[in-house]
Amino acid sequence: MKNKKGFTLAETLLTLGIIGIVAALVLPMANSLRPDQTKIMYLKAFDSTSQAMRVLAANTRLFPIFNNAGTNCENYPFLNTDIPNDPKYNNTNPQLYRGQLKLCSLFAESLGVEAQNANCNAMPYNEASLSLEEFDEFFNMTQTFTTPNGMQWLYSPVEFHTNGNRFRDDVYVDINGNDSPNCIYNIDSCLQPDRFKFFVYANGVVEPADPVGVFYTETRTSLGRQRLQIEEENYPASNNALEFLQ
Repeated sequence: MKNKKGFTLAETLLTLGIIGIVAALVLPMANSLRPDQTKIMYLKAFDSTSQAMRVLAANTRLFPIFNNAGTNCENYPFLNTDIPNDPKYNNTNPQLYRGQLKLCSLFAESLGVEAQNANCNAMPYNEASLSLEEFDEFFNMTQTFTTPNGMQWLYSPVEFHTNGNRFRDDVYVDINGNDSPNCIYNIDSCLQPDRFKFFVYANGVVEPADPVGVFYTETRTSLGRQRLQIEEENYPASNNALEFLQ
């Protein structure tokens, strides 16, 4: 009968060394393949916003082609800030669905939040007047609503009428609610943000409005950098948006 032999110390150490080398080679690759949770949550928020605005813009009950003043709003439905032609909105607190509050209230409802529970009266956010630190505080104090998935949203009407034309609203989202870092992108202080900004135009188009968001939306497909379709002649994007998308 042959004697059973176990591994020698040298063989054991050699095996462990090989395992260590393989792990050192494989783990970085595995980490690079791990889904980016921030990107996933961002895209979920962006897609939810885009879909909601697209559906709202196409609903002629909510945004009739002609408003009460006789203005043709077919190409830019969100210019119609009259109360929707629907008893649901006429009979239940109609002020929530008129003027500056209208799109915010309907957007909140699209994301599963009742309009009366949304703070659509929040003051517009003036980027020129607040520092990033002040904005973080502004967001915490004036957020518009929290969706069932825990995302916090701030709906900010920027300049509803510029030279007679309403051109844009800003929508901010904190993709992980109260969890840190609770900051918007800044090259000096916030390279991994959890708060992002979207531009919402009167034709229902939604576009990312910060460099990280632009990167996330562009890198999820193989199409490369592709400028979002905006009718610039009659409906120009802001200078910041053009800068990011060039």
